[in-house]
Amino acid sequence: MEQPPGSGVFVPADNAGPYECIVNVGDCLQMWTGLHSARHRVHLAQSENQGNMVQERFSIAYFAKPDRAALLRPLLDSVVDDSKPVQKLLTANEFQHMRIKGTYA
Repeated sequence: MEQPPGSGVFVPADNAGPYECIVNVGDCLQMWTGLHSARHRVHLAQSENQGNMVQERFSIAYFAKPDRAALLRPLLDSVVDDSKPVQKLLTANEFQHMRIKGTYA
């Protein structure tokens, strides 16, 4: 994952064991919950590559978007950071267009 956010520096996510679960939180979920949406890159670590054999692992991808009219605001008061200036609340549609514009501008 990228650490610190926005730096372009990616650090490995440590493997804590066979029953671990890593969840990549999307941007909309970050706005609702306050969890961190980390930019990440996936690659095969050299230590895991034993010749042509790769240690078994599983991945489940689930992609979903909220309704276009859904307002992206914190769902819990505890997520609001009073030390940051108040930002204009966006609909999911406005947010998606903002992200696309930033990616392909």
